[in-house]
Amino acid sequence: MPATPLSPKMTTPSRACAGKEPVMANLKVQAFALDALHTYHRNPRRGDVDAIAESLKARGQYRPIVVNVGTHASHDYEILAGNHTYMAARKLGWETIQATTVDVDDDQAAQIVLADNRLSDLGGYDESELAALLSSVSDLEGTGYTPEDLKLISESPADTTDEEEPETRTSLRDRYGAPPFTVLDSRSGPWRDRKKAWIGLGLRSDAGRPDDLLLSSPSSHYRNWYEVKNRAEAEEERKLSREEVVGLYGDQLKPVAPATSVFDPVLAELMISWHSRTGDRIIDPWAGGSVRGVVSAALGRDYTGIELRGEQIEENRRQAPTVAANLGNPESWIDPTWVEGDSTERLGDYPDSFFDMAIGCPPYYGLEKYSDDPRDLSTMRPKDFDHAMAKTLSEMARVLRPDSFAVFIVASVRDKRDGHILDMRRCMSEGCEAAGMTLVNDAILLNSAGNAAIRCIRAFTQTRTLTRVHQEILVYCKGNRRKAAKRLGAPDTGTLTDPSNEPNDET
Repeated sequence: MPATPLSPKMTTPSRACAGKEPVMANLKVQAFALDALHTYHRNPRRGDVDAIAESLKARGQYRPIVVNVGTHASHDYEILAGNHTYMAARKLGWETIQATTVDVDDDQAAQIVLADNRLSDLGGYDESELAALLSSVSDLEGTGYTPEDLKLISESPADTTDEEEPETRTSLRDRYGAPPFTVLDSRSGPWRDRKKAWIGLGLRSDAGRPDDLLLSSPSSHYRNWYEVKNRAEAEEERKLSREEVVGLYGDQLKPVAPATSVFDPVLAELMISWHSRTGDRIIDPWAGGSVRGVVSAALGRDYTGIELRGEQIEENRRQAPTVAANLGNPESWIDPTWVEGDSTERLGDYPDSFFDMAIGCPPYYGLEKYSDDPRDLSTMRPKDFDHAMAKTLSEMARVLRPDSFAVFIVASVRDKRDGHILDMRRCMSEGCEAAGMTLVNDAILLNSAGNAAIRCIRAFTQTRTLTRVHQEILVYCKGNRRKAAKRLGAPDTGTLTDPSNEPNDET
């Protein structure tokens, strides 16, 4: 039975289209009986109904939910925005709820649900403004915040002693580039905007490498591999090899997007700014793509990266001048240096204590195979990998100055032979400890889940394998970290020319 709003005058909005842009006209707020409405049948969001109920109890409904009339959809009077507000109202025993209506088809309805759920996730907070706003209200009941939250947000992040005056309480993001917490979220709006700006300068971390290094199995190459394979074997009435499926039924396979890991320029900017100062010499034993070198140069650091593959170095050297020009060739820019060769051997070219910081993202065992060179870590068996890594870390520690930091971004992977975990953290920590360095910080970098929700189903069902959507950030110190921090002073995040400026058209 169609739902009827309690308001005596109902105006159902029409949907006019200018090009492909839907326009919802004449939106009006109306009262609907709760029993006449339905939650969206495929809502992926899981909200805190109890917290919303507390808010409704404290101050009532101040924002209407959105209901699809459903003339063109499979479900009528279905809630597209505000499902958990509706559920909270039911919990409180309400009989009616305020809503605006739209009348869209199934596809448009799904898009509205996705946008409503996702767009709020992309925002961030100015912590100082949030603290001021929380402090200004008379009652936190129903806001989702507690007095403990206010205390944590309001506390100055600076380490102060009795002799020191607390610094001005500015936003953590303004002060440090990102809140210096043990979880860094690359999915947040400010992070994504900053990353987009870096890429807009001409930074291409994946250039110089094949575009499918992460795709090893046919199911990772084609998103409908098993569907096509099972159907093909049923038709042929026999088992088929990978080559036979691709050769005979390739027109039915749907390739996934190219997959090669890339280093996040925002992460590079933060780690370099936090653990070195302008003019410092930085060593990167596993240079790979251009990102860490180019970001170091833009921050006024003297970067040296060691890379086994000459073609990768050539691509890196091509990108650096483009980024410098698009930044306006800042005076602080120091051309990055890339050295070809094996890192264990080439580190021997430098004297003791020559570098001020180390940063690197070593191969994650054999997850990606970069070359057929037997010196390439990605070609080695796990035990040989661990041994080679320990030698490299020993040499790296030697060329680092006392009281300095080394930052490594790693991720554990699975042994392709048996699926067991190959623990990169263990490998790095054992090597660093043997070289006289101490683990002083560890953090998580949250990455976009991408198609993880799809990929995880088969792996979890068959072996209870969890799909990884994060990397680990490990920070080691050679010497005393308090002395190291004192030498660095305050992080100089924000001193870099804003990469969001328009690129130079002449490059």
